[in-house]
Amino acid sequence: MEFGGSSSGAATLRYDVPSGVSSFKASITGTAMDSGGNSYDYPADPTATLVYSTNVLPAAISVIDVESQSLVNNFFLNYLAPTDQQGHFLSVSPDGKYLWISEQISADGGYVAVLDAVTGEELKHWDVGAGVANHITHDGKWLFVASSKTNGINVFDVEDQAYLGSFAIGSAAHVIDESPDGTTIWIEDAPPGYLGKFDITGLPGTLPTQTDQVYIGGSLHALLAHPNGDYVFVGSSTSGTNIVDVNTMSVIKTFTGGMRESPHNYTISPDENYLLVGDTGYYT
Repeated sequence: MEFGGSSSGAATLRYDVPSGVSSFKASITGTAMDSGGNSYDYPADPTATLVYSTNVLPAAISVIDVESQSLVNNFFLNYLAPTDQQGHFLSVSPDGKYLWISEQISADGGYVAVLDAVTGEELKHWDVGAGVANHITHDGKWLFVASSKTNGINVFDVEDQAYLGSFAIGSAAHVIDESPDGTTIWIEDAPPGYLGKFDITGLPGTLPTQTDQVYIGGSLHALLAHPNGDYVFVGSSTSGTNIVDVNTMSVIKTFTGGMRESPHNYTISPDENYLLVGDTGYYT
């Protein structure tokens, strides 16, 4: 299936939503992300029912019904000023009832909140700082949200909607991903450019602890753990896409090709043979 259009035997959906789309998040499965703009073409995930899209101007979360192929709602965050930096990602609880967002990203502010996924009403709020990265574990138990205020990661119990604490990483992360077995999270500290490996098996009693790291360099944005658990893809502003062997914790291949700018997001094909790279300017 092609991005940005349609081809024979494949269909794409287009939704006009408030400008500055940062990410799509499906309430059941399937995700797609972009770096900004008014509207986009994305392949529909046949298993998803609702997709939540974060928007920057105006600050809002758009709700898209995939089955009816329609925009059904916008949750406008009217309390955010035009100068407030909105979160680029959001997470959906496993039961599809709650949205976890992080807003007002700054060095001296920011918060994490839980919204009702139907009404958009804010149910809980923590003034613990906010950042770009927002990741819920595959089993739906834990949420990790970056904080530009503390240069660390805030940790939450998703089911209990409880704040567990935070741990430092050096600078606010742009993306967090998880190993297939659920024992490890991978975190980028945007500059100076390290990929960190953190053990999360001690939760909830023990916060994640760093067990290893590898230097990539540059400003890091894109991050994806391969489904086989052996590799992690890392996007750098200076070296393009890096493939890290997690067994040796070393970069085994670096390639730029058409990706002249910093890769911002990755998606791997279902057969695991192809990597879709979302650049700051275009897809490759």
